[in-house]
Amino acid sequence: KEESTTSGTGTGTGTQPKNALALPPEPTKPISNGEENEETSFTMRAKLYKLQKINDTPSPPPISIAATEGKKETGIKYATKVGNDAATTATSTSTTTTTTNGSENDQNSATSTTATALKMEWKEVGIGPLKILVSNSNKNTARIVQRRESTPGGPGTKLILNVMLREECIVEKRGDKFVKLAAFEVIEDVDANANAKNDNDDGAGKEENEKKKMTLETVQYLFKVKTVADADSLLNALKQFCK
Repeated sequence: KEESTTSGTGTGTGTQPKNALALPPEPTKPISNGEENEETSFTMRAKLYKLQKINDTPSPPPISIAATEGKKETGIKYATKVGNDAATTATSTSTTTTTTNGSENDQNSATSTTATALKMEWKEVGIGPLKILVSNSNKNTARIVQRRESTPGGPGTKLILNVMLREECIVEKRGDKFVKLAAFEVIEDVDANANAKNDNDDGAGKEENEKKKMTLETVQYLFKVKTVADADSLLNALKQFCK
């Protein structure tokens, strides 16, 4: 008995294999990125840094020797003094005096702790193309947007910067290839009490009870570009909308 075979690539009516991958349907609408009503007035590839806090958690207070007396020592033994005994005594006396002097010394101690918590450093956010977008309806309204590239020199994908450019923003050149931008970011704080109430509500009641507090936070960004000429071009483009 002869068996007839058909091929999917021929003119016959062949069937697809069972393991064939089904392609996803093509989108009927173009994907929106929020830039449809804006015009790109400037674009450049740059590395982005952000000024962020370090040492937010203050170091724990020193362990008192008197509090550990009479207790069995286990584990790692930590040194209780550094230097000679006279220096240790002076330090102990100074600590006692500071504790009994009153609120003034307490305030100085709090100030010292706050100063330690407010140490800042530049941290790299990512590298990719940045764009200055100008609104089509108002040419005085602009923002700077940057997306991190997934491959070197490729298109930007993940959003890492989205800041409105205002007259209050300050832009200046730092070094030959660096431009600093001091701007404002909108921070949304959801009321914890409202969230607790929303958990007990049903349906549309959650949306009505949700409360958000909008605040402006000062942030500083640093752009590193390839050449000195690129830094000058970026500086001039930002100065059109900032100080």
